[in-house]
Amino acid sequence: MLQRYPGEEIGIILENGSSSLEYDLKHMESIRDRNNYFPSPSVFVYTIPNIMAAEIAIRHKVKGENAVFILEQFDPGFIHHYVSQLFRNQQVSCCLSGWVECYGDHYQAFLFIVEQEDRTERFKEPQEYVIFDTANMEKLFKGKPI
Repeated sequence: MLQRYPGEEIGIILENGSSSLEYDLKHMESIRDRNNYFPSPSVFVYTIPNIMAAEIAIRHKVKGENAVFILEQFDPGFIHHYVSQLFRNQQVSCCLSGWVECYGDHYQAFLFIVEQEDRTERFKEPQEYVIFDTANMEKLFKGKPI
C-alpha cells in the first residue's frame, strides 16, 4: 500500500515503552571497563530511539514526518490525534502507525497503515477499510474483532 504514495506523502508515527533501553544497556556494558573500552558504533546507533523509524523510512523511501514517542503503554488517542493533525495540515496522505516494543525476550508489534480519506479515491481497486478511530485501534490492539 505504501508504494502507491510518493515518499513525501508518507509518515511514520510509532509508540513504544522502553525506548532504546536494551541497546543503552549494551552500550553501557561496552564502556564500563576502562581497561577494555570498546564502544561499538553499531551498538551506539541503536541507542537513539528514532532509529527504528529511520530504518523503516530508509528501507521504504519514506520522506514524510516520522517520530517515535515513548509512552508507558499503547495510547490510541495520542496516535489518532497526532496522525489526524498531520492529515489536517496536509503534511502526509498516508501514515504507518502503531506500537513496537522490544526488550529482552519481550517483543510486541502492532502496526497499521492509515490513509487520508479523500486521497484513497484515486485508487480504484476495491479495498476493505477500517475506520481510523481510538475504539477500533484499541480493539485491534487487544486482538478483538471489529
